[in-house]
Amino acid sequence: VDGSQSRQVLNAKTAALCDNLKADKDGNPNTDDIYVYTIALEIDTGNAAIDAETKSMLQACATPPSRCPGEQCFYDTPSSNDLDHVFSRIAVGLAGLRVAR
Repeated sequence: VDGSQSRQVLNAKTAALCDNLKADKDGNPNTDDIYVYTIALEIDTGNAAIDAETKSMLQACATPPSRCPGEQCFYDTPSSNDLDHVFSRIAVGLAGLRVAR
């Protein structure tokens, strides 16, 4: 198995995990049971196609913006220096939620 095949297998497993996380758990398809946030942190492999594929996979994994608290669940963060801002935005979005049984 070469690197390309390994990446495809891992991407498929990641996509399946994301789908399982976002699957309806309470029987109400109009509500999200789990919000999935993803951060593409410092993705720079030197191969633009692989970088784009990775970011696309992470964006697809995240809860869609229209259903996400704060209207953003995917962040493309080129530097770890940006993480404070990203986590602040996530916190503001989550602040309006409440935990329910």
